Amino acid sequence: MWAASSLATGSATGPQGGSVPAELAREVSSVLVIVAILVVGLLGLAAVALVLMMGGRLRRRVQDGLPHGESPPDPMWPLQVPVDEEENRGDD
Repeated sequence: MWAASSLATGSATGPQGGSVPAELAREVSSVLVIVAILVVGLLGLAAVALVLMMGGRLRRRVQDGLPHGESPPDPMWPLQVPVDEEENRGDD
C-alpha cells in the first residue's frame, strides 16, 4: 500500500521526484544574481559619469569666475563695511 502511494506521488512530481523545482529555483536565483550584479555595475558607471560631468562643469565655472590678475586685492577687504547699511549712514 505504501509503495503504491509513493509511486502515485512520484509520478506527479516527475521522474526525479521533486528535483525539478529545486533545479528551476537554482537557475532563477543564478539569473537574478547576474541581473543584480549588472544593475549595480550600471548604477556605478552612471554615478562615475555623473561625478565626472559635474566636476568638469564646476572646474569650468571656477576657472571662468577668476579675475585675470589686473590689480592685487585689498588685504583689508574683510574689515570694510558696506555703505548701504542703515547703521553706516551719517543721517541720524
